[in-house]
Amino acid sequence: MKVAVVGGGISGLVSAYVLTKQGANVVLYEKQGCLGGHSKTVRFDGIDLDLGLMVFNRVSFHLFSNFLMLLATQHSRFRR
Repeated sequence: MKVAVVGGGISGLVSAYVLTKQGANVVLYEKQGCLGGHSKTVRFDGIDLDLGLMVFNRVSFHLFSNFLMLLATQHSRFRR
């Protein structure tokens, strides 16, 4: 199955990841020069500032946390 995912924010990245794991041939389209959507690090006066997610609360925290833990099991860079 071929799937196009539009947007490289957290939702697009998770969608592309899950679809790929399910065997889909995924192409991710992002108009910006980097991935992450609202989540990114910007430099201001020599200081790195982490800009966060638009919605990060009790409802969404476990979903994001579970996704990060899933990545941690597959990529040694994220292991504890």
